[in-house]
Amino acid sequence: MTTQHLRKGRFVIGGLSGLVVAVLGALAAVLWLPPGPASEHQSEPTSSGGQTSHLQWDGTKVIVPGEVIRALSIQTESVSKPKPRALPAMAGCTALDSNALARVTPRFPGEIVSIGKYQSKSDDGREMPGADRPLRYGDRVEKGQLLAVLWSKDLGEKKSEFVDAICRFKLDNEQLNQLEKLLHNDGAISEQSVRDARSKVQADLIAVRKAERTLRAWRLTDGDIETLKTEAQKLEARPTEDRNEFERWARVEITAPQDGVIMEMNVGAVGGLVSDTSADLFKIAETKKMTVWAYVYEDDLPMLTSLLKKKNGRLPWTVRLPSHGKEKGYSGFLERIGEMIDPVQHTALVMGIVDNTNLELKVGQYVTIQIEQPADDDEVEIRTTALVEDGGKSVVFVQPVADEAAFQPREVTVSRRYHDKVYVRDLSLQVGEQVIVSGALLLYDAVRDKIAAPVVASH
Repeated sequence: MTTQHLRKGRFVIGGLSGLVVAVLGALAAVLWLPPGPASEHQSEPTSSGGQTSHLQWDGTKVIVPGEVIRALSIQTESVSKPKPRALPAMAGCTALDSNALARVTPRFPGEIVSIGKYQSKSDDGREMPGADRPLRYGDRVEKGQLLAVLWSKDLGEKKSEFVDAICRFKLDNEQLNQLEKLLHNDGAISEQSVRDARSKVQADLIAVRKAERTLRAWRLTDGDIETLKTEAQKLEARPTEDRNEFERWARVEITAPQDGVIMEMNVGAVGGLVSDTSADLFKIAETKKMTVWAYVYEDDLPMLTSLLKKKNGRLPWTVRLPSHGKEKGYSGFLERIGEMIDPVQHTALVMGIVDNTNLELKVGQYVTIQIEQPADDDEVEIRTTALVEDGGKSVVFVQPVADEAAFQPREVTVSRRYHDKVYVRDLSLQVGEQVIVSGALLLYDAVRDKIAAPVVASH
């Protein structure tokens, strides 16, 4: 930029500054009349024979003639209830909900004899026969659905021990009853024989309870236990073993503990051996509700913490995929703010959930999160142009009566500021009141030095 251009720029800026000062000074000098009866200052003759209108102060408000309203382009607008404002968007990613992740482990070691079938369904939810195939990674399963079948020698042995203990107890108990009858009827046997028989029955009962507790510790259900007791009764009436009963004796069915998607499958092929009962054969996750991890800047934490407390620990948020744009969002809740601040980025980790009923979101996707900050009950909204800042004061001009060109300067308390709107609290303004949104600054400059106490107390 040349020296000539700099001089021209300074000349223009200086000229504009002088023009603004001259206009404001003229407004203050020409438009103002000192306090007094309105009849004495309604007009005064000018050199051209016309009249010049002036501002008037009646002690609480400024009376502005129509000519001045047009000259200052004064316009009013109603005070409204504010709408929720969106906080700055946060970046994050989706993850599995740890509370909805089930790990399926085998209760017993054994051999894999079959893999569960994937149940193909039509769009209306009906099963489609003939299209079944073995389950694999990524398939959706339902609670209780068969995942795999093991053949467990250990389970078969424990079942046999339980049934054997039941049979021994019944036989020894019957023998005890017979000995007691003989003792009481004719004394054909000694009391020691009866005491030995009672001791044997007591030992049998202990063995039955021990075997049952072992099976329950292996999480056999009440139905399974009752089935074994029934099997013991069948053995008494029919010593030969049914082939069907033998096929079910060591069978271990592994079923899905919940609805979800198979995220991991470690059963291998049919015929494989499972020896480690602590290993995960399946991992099933319900992806209809997912976790979201996001990062929020340190400066926004106080506001976010306050909102979370007001919502009792469940702050609504909207999750969006950048690839889908802003039109589509997924609802959810922010539930927790992390305890650590990243020393490099100065961000904190926040965690929450998102609804994924339609299964459109995938694990690990990049997302953006939007949180709306609702207005408080005592907040109202006005345009930014309605606010006049004078040192530590914030002033607006209120029109008490709609049909009167009189405006009351009122000091307000600003709670939040945006580029287009200002939120005012403490009930200093009421919804529906008219405030000046155009020409407020010029009007204030015209009357600021003339009014000793231009700001009235708020309602």
